[in-house]
Amino acid sequence: MYVVVDQAGLSQLVDHGRCGYGQYGLAGGQPMDSQAARTALALLGGGAANRPWWIEIGPAACRMRVTEPLMVALAGAARSIGYGRDEYDAREVDGEYGPGVDGGQPREVGRKYARNLGRYSQISLQLKENQWLQIGAAEDGFYSYLSFGAELELEGILGSVGASLVGDFPGILGRRLANGDRLAVAPTFVPTGEAPSVTRTSIHPVASRQWLHCGRSPASDSILRFVPGPDYGALLAAAPWALASGAWMTSSTVDRRAVRLQAKLDAAPPAVSMNDGAARSVPTVQGLIQWPNGGWPLILGPDRQTIGGYPRFGCIITADLPLLGRLRPGRSVTLVPVSRQEARALYETTEQRVSKWLHWVRTASER
Repeated sequence: MYVVVDQAGLSQLVDHGRCGYGQYGLAGGQPMDSQAARTALALLGGGAANRPWWIEIGPAACRMRVTEPLMVALAGAARSIGYGRDEYDAREVDGEYGPGVDGGQPREVGRKYARNLGRYSQISLQLKENQWLQIGAAEDGFYSYLSFGAELELEGILGSVGASLVGDFPGILGRRLANGDRLAVAPTFVPTGEAPSVTRTSIHPVASRQWLHCGRSPASDSILRFVPGPDYGALLAAAPWALASGAWMTSSTVDRRAVRLQAKLDAAPPAVSMNDGAARSVPTVQGLIQWPNGGWPLILGPDRQTIGGYPRFGCIITADLPLLGRLRPGRSVTLVPVSRQEARALYETTEQRVSKWLHWVRTASER
C-alpha cells in the first residue's frame, strides 16, 4: 500500500536521525520539535511503527492520501484538519466507462465528499481506502508531525530513512516531498471489517496548551535558556542589552539549518572574534548559538553544518530545544543564561513531565 502526496507543501521525511556521523560532515537530521514528534507516535497507541518515522510538515498546508485503510496521527502546530474521498462511478460517458474525455482533457465523473473536523494540534484518525487527509497551514507554531500505523518500506542510509538535504540522501532522492510522491508502507495495524472514518483520539485544547508550554505560562514559550559558551563574556561586554527581555526577534529565514535572530534595538552588531583570537573551525551541536563577527546570532538546528568558526555565545539547553521548532518569523525571543547544573535539573524535570504526558496519550489512544 502507499501514502500518496497530493499536496506536499513544505514537508519531508524524518526519523530519529543519523548519530555518530558528524565527523564526516553529516548532521543528525532529527525532528525540529521532538516533543511533538513523540506525541504523534503516542497517538497511534500500539499501532506505532517499530522503526519510528514521520512526515515533518512546515508552515504551509498539505494533503496526503492512503490507498488502503490506515491509522494516522498528527501533532504539533495548531491547524485545520479535514478528510474526504474522491469517488468515481463506472458509468458510460462518451462511449467509455469510468472518467470520460471531453475535448481531449480528463473529466471527473462521480462525486467528492469532504468533512472539516476543525482546528487541532493533536489528533489521530482511522482513514478508509483512498481517503485523503487535508492539513491546513500552521495557525500557531511552525512544524507538525504526521505519523502512520505502518512501517516505511524505504532502505535507509547510515542508519536513517530521513531525508538529508545536505547529503542528498536518502528519503525520496534526498529532497523534500513533492506532489505525486508515493511512499510504500506496510501497516502495523490492520482493522477488522469495515474501517470507519473516525477521530480515534483528539486532545482538548486546554490540555494541549498546558503540555506545549511544559508548565510555563503561554507568554514565556519564547524564553530560550542557554548555557554560556567560551565567547559569552566578550560578546556580552560588546552587547550588554543581549539578555534584556524581548531583545530579539526571529528573522524571516527560519529553517532546519538555523533559527536566525535579529536585534529589536537600533544597535550595531558587535565585532568580536573567538576567545583566543584564532579564526579556527570547531565542532557544532544542535542548539549552539553562533554569533558571527559583525552580525546577529544563529541558533543551529538539526541540519546544521557540523563545524564552524563563529564565536560561541552559548548552547540552548536540551529542555528548550523543541521550542525552536515552534518559533515563527517575527516572534519575540528572550535569551536567559543558566548553569550546567540548572540545565541538567531542567532536563530531568521536563522529561518526567513529558513522559507522563505521553503515557496518558498512549493509554487514551489504546482504549
